[in-house]
Amino acid sequence: MKRFPFLAVAGLIARAASGQAPSLIDIETDNGVFYAYDTADSTKFATVPGVVGPWSATPGVASRNFWSGVYIADIVLVNGRPARGVMVRRGTRISLAVSAGSGQAIADAGGSFIDDGVWLFQRDDGTPFGTITTHGLIGGGPPQGAPALAANSNLAVTGGTGAYYGARGQMTAAPLAAGNPGFRTQASVTEDPASRRVNGGSRSRFLLQLTPDVGPEIALMAGGPAVVHGRDGSLVTAASPASRGEALTLYARRLGPTTPNVEIGQAFAAGARAVVNAPVHVYLNQTRIDALYAGGYPGSTDGYQVNFVLPDTVTSGTLSLRLGVAWVNSAPVEIAVK
Repeated sequence: MKRFPFLAVAGLIARAASGQAPSLIDIETDNGVFYAYDTADSTKFATVPGVVGPWSATPGVASRNFWSGVYIADIVLVNGRPARGVMVRRGTRISLAVSAGSGQAIADAGGSFIDDGVWLFQRDDGTPFGTITTHGLIGGGPPQGAPALAANSNLAVTGGTGAYYGARGQMTAAPLAAGNPGFRTQASVTEDPASRRVNGGSRSRFLLQLTPDVGPEIALMAGGPAVVHGRDGSLVTAASPASRGEALTLYARRLGPTTPNVEIGQAFAAGARAVVNAPVHVYLNQTRIDALYAGGYPGSTDGYQVNFVLPDTVTSGTLSLRLGVAWVNSAPVEIAVK
């Protein structure tokens, strides 16, 4: 991993590209099951390996208000690409209705569940790199400002850890592109969750809008974005444009935790790699490029180096460049390519 002098950007690393819009993260989960507390006998919890329907699944018996349970599902896709992780939610039915029937809760708005969720994202090797927490209503209308695809649910992002440290925003449910195959969504709390994937569950889709407070930032210098030539570390400018197939390095901040772990506010150690845990990608216009290396810069407290190769297929001229970390994108900057 080649390093270039950081002195030129060390004092300017806090000057980041501005105008960043909220990032939209499209998440799909599978094998989702809501384990309903249909018995008060805790000795029976998680003991039956086979499929056990909750009392609410009995034909002709409706789910009663105020019943509760825990929902578990696998994160399988993010922005249309395979991903790993787990979603765990804890909910209580609160059937809100303007014209309430027997057992429903009279209210001036609709809703099905009050819900608390934890979304844990992992790398392909299973290493977790960040969590997001949510709270709000499942069912009812989506929040104001939600994407056009939003179908229901109104969840606030209440925080995050790791790559999502300080996260805020909102989340809503959305219909699956291919439709829900109609697998079961509920089970008894007596069913063993170790058999969840064998017994099967439902597939769901959620749209997450995160504010730029948690996004990566590309550093700016007096001569432009902190993107340098791999051959000598000089700045990419209109007078010295990047070439197709060339190795480039950009400097940034707010790329999140690394391996080995470095506490927030502490400097990265000299003479050692500190590889960013979350997935890191570079986008040139609409072309996505995998980073060859992304890690903390030795001696800095929030400075990172990202190495990548400019594809042979890019066009010459001024190109828009963005940095994506954990599916959250930086504000765009422009670089010259010949």
